Amino acid sequence: MLTYKNMTADYIGDETFEAFGFSQTVVSGSTVYIAGTAALKNIDGALEVVGSGDMAAQLAFILGAIGRSLSQVGATPADLTAWNLYTTDIDALMALMGTVTAWLGTSRPTSTTVEVSRLVHPELMLEISAVAEM
Repeated sequence: MLTYKNMTADYIGDETFEAFGFSQTVVSGSTVYIAGTAALKNIDGALEVVGSGDMAAQLAFILGAIGRSLSQVGATPADLTAWNLYTTDIDALMALMGTVTAWLGTSRPTSTTVEVSRLVHPELMLEISAVAEM
C-alpha cells in the first residue's frame, strides 16, 4: 500500500504538487521516499526562492523541509538510508558539509552529490532527494 503526503506548511503548496504531478513524500511499506526538495515557498500563489544566492540559507531551508517531511510519517534523519544532492555550486556546498553532518547526527546514508548547470528555478543552488527506512 502506498501513502502519499504533501508537506505544505512553509513549502510549495498543494497546487504546485498538483500542477507538476508529484508528491513530496511517498511511503511504501516501511520505506519513505522524499522528492527533490528545494528552497522554494508558495507566497500568495507564487513560488519564491528562499535564500537567493545564499547556499547556507538554502541548505538550512531544505534540511528543515526534509526533517518535516520525515516527521509527518513518523521518521527522523536517523532513518535516512540514501540521499542525492544536486547543486549548481559544489564548492559552496562542500564548505557547508559540517552543517550537513551535524544535521544527520550519527546517521550516515549513502550519498551522491553532483554539480548541475541549473535546477528548476535559476536562483536555486541546491536540491536534495532522500530515502528512509522506518
